Amino acid sequence: MYKDKKILVTGGWTGFMGQNLALALAERGATVYATSTLNPASPRSNSIAHKSIVFVSLNLLSQKDISNCDPGYIAPQIDYVFHCAGFTGGAEIIKQSPDRIIADNAIMNQNLWKLALIKKVQKLVFISSSAVYPEQHADEPGSSEADGFRGDPDPAFFGPGWMKRWGEKLSEYYHKSFGVDVLVVRPSNVYGPHACFDAKHSHVIPALIRRFAANEHPMVIWGSAAVVRDFIYISDFVEGVLSAFEKFAGFDVFNISSNQETTIGDIVNTLSKLTHYDGAISFDVSRPSTRMRQLVSNDKAGRMLGFVPRMSIRHGLANTLDWYRENTK
Repeated sequence: MYKDKKILVTGGWTGFMGQNLALALAERGATVYATSTLNPASPRSNSIAHKSIVFVSLNLLSQKDISNCDPGYIAPQIDYVFHCAGFTGGAEIIKQSPDRIIADNAIMNQNLWKLALIKKVQKLVFISSSAVYPEQHADEPGSSEADGFRGDPDPAFFGPGWMKRWGEKLSEYYHKSFGVDVLVVRPSNVYGPHACFDAKHSHVIPALIRRFAANEHPMVIWGSAAVVRDFIYISDFVEGVLSAFEKFAGFDVFNISSNQETTIGDIVNTLSKLTHYDGAISFDVSRPSTRMRQLVSNDKAGRMLGFVPRMSIRHGLANTLDWYRENTK
């Protein structure tokens, strides 16, 4: 399905999900055109290498850049798009840059669709977010795809959640208007090699790995140890996305998650053991944090795709820690 295809992966040069998807697609025989992401913490040079991955200096916030693509910039025609780029970050970024979280992503999504039509794209993957889901309470099951537009998103993600919902509906509109097949993927918390480990922009697992690897003393962690998340290792996520891409047609939405409940305290305890940390650890519940509970059901992916995540949280954390140490020497 991928051999000799021309595929644009936004964020495929410097982004976390994008780099891993770009490598997987190139290894399957595609020519991959990879752009940078909007995240200012992304590295200026990529950390992936493959003869079939081509860097494209394309600013998805620029109407001029999009218009100038017409005569053959990138390639005269693109078969598929995997849209992974975005301006993202943890709780502090949501608090400090609420306008950029919304505006930059909205502009980019609109421009991407303009480019997709210019390039006569057949199929497009829109990487959405579990931020679309409403607030969960204790003992509630994981959110299913049908919950994506039930009420408002969780208050902690009200803006980003509605922005992603708009991106999904924009994609559905283009599917209905122009016939482009669209797959919407809602990931749970993805982690693994090539993640952003920057102190300001990283999500919880990369941030904790960076701090434990640095043997930070004392270790003061923002938020509560009881916060519940659904973490999925990047290789499992990529396999889930590609499985859905290969089997869907028209317009569809899939959660790709581990379907496993893990607390931040569990992550901290595991990393403490993996790094032989012997310092004091405390949790500061007064600092910025997001929702207390976030579980994402992968029942649909399991039923329709046969998707089964394989990486345990301990092995995934160990692999990510090893990768981080090897790539930050």
